[in-house]
Amino acid sequence: MKRANMVSVMALSAATAFFLIAPVNAQQRSIEGRWEGERSRWNGEWRVHINLRATADGERLRSGFSLDADEIEGDILARRTNRSTPVRFELRREAGAFLFEGEQDGREAWGSFTWTGSVEFLSQMSGRGYDRITVRQHLSMTTFDVTTAFLDRMERKGYDLSIGEMLSFRIHGIDSEYVDELAAEGFENISTDHLLSLRIHGASGEYARDMEELGYDDLSLDDLLRGRIHGVSAEHAADMARLGLSNPTFDGLIRMRIHGVTAEYADELADAGLGRMSAGELVEMSIHGVTADLVREMADAGYENLSARRLKELRIHGVTPSYIRSMDELGYIGLSANRLREFRIHGVTPSFIREMADVGYEDISPNNLVKMRIHGVDADFVRELERHGMRDLSVGRLVRVKIHGDWWR
Repeated sequence: MKRANMVSVMALSAATAFFLIAPVNAQQRSIEGRWEGERSRWNGEWRVHINLRATADGERLRSGFSLDADEIEGDILARRTNRSTPVRFELRREAGAFLFEGEQDGREAWGSFTWTGSVEFLSQMSGRGYDRITVRQHLSMTTFDVTTAFLDRMERKGYDLSIGEMLSFRIHGIDSEYVDELAAEGFENISTDHLLSLRIHGASGEYARDMEELGYDDLSLDDLLRGRIHGVSAEHAADMARLGLSNPTFDGLIRMRIHGVTAEYADELADAGLGRMSAGELVEMSIHGVTADLVREMADAGYENLSARRLKELRIHGVTPSYIRSMDELGYIGLSANRLREFRIHGVTPSFIREMADVGYEDISPNNLVKMRIHGVDADFVRELERHGMRDLSVGRLVRVKIHGDWWR
């Protein structure tokens, strides 16, 4: 007997949750419930999406599926109505049949349905070793059009599917043609888990061929999967070549996609005056938030013609246009980029400068600000000294007292 109750290996849509209740002998099965339908455009074609609600074997059942309009025997949602119109249509498949009745208004419809399972289908499945199919699984096979011909084709390709796997394959569009497509690119004997992952993320034989034409002819299935997950496409690779980033590694392409390095981003940085950069440099710029807007804002703050490396350093240490403006307002105008970076490294902030002014230390030189922060001289320390009668000390004396500890105790 086949593994009829194996849990599906992938995180599937909610519509696949039709598993694992007490088996029922082959007999006439029927379920009644409510349905809602909506027509929408998908990949340039009109499709009908139907949601089902019912109770099966004492448990609530909710499922949704989409199908082409020509699969329906009737004119449900084939036209848009301006008022409520009665509808009645059927959906017949090898595993069973649906009868839908209700009303349509615009591109939406709703009503009641009756599902009747095929006893002949159950008999055919039993002959293949699937002799413990539950009512919910049977309805699911009808919904997603599991056929004996499909199972035969997959078995010829080496896939002896559990019920969970056959439903997953049908939901995600895995068929013998998809297996053949991958085999033609040298990928054979793929596990069901791997096949589902590849299909879900759109890794196909066509994608493998596209990458091969760009020079990536030694990619593994895992490489193809990672590429699709992170959006590496033939268009993206061609864009990188146009920018002069020829022959980056496949991992390099993935890294660029992960960090949002696009042709548009590279062009914007170049137009902002940073010139053309390597793939690695572009990734570093993106990681640390160096954008064309930042270049312009830094120029407006008085820092023009900064190199890409210097902009990255300033971003790493938090030297932003707003920080520069705050320092300007406190009288620290025209500081070098190195001094600004030093300020941020040692925690010289606008709030620290204002707090020192509140305890009588104004117009402190940049060098002294850094010294005070390095040695922990702050407004609280000044107040502590004042409580011990030590007032109006120079910055140098404050630092020395701090270095030598609480000598008054």
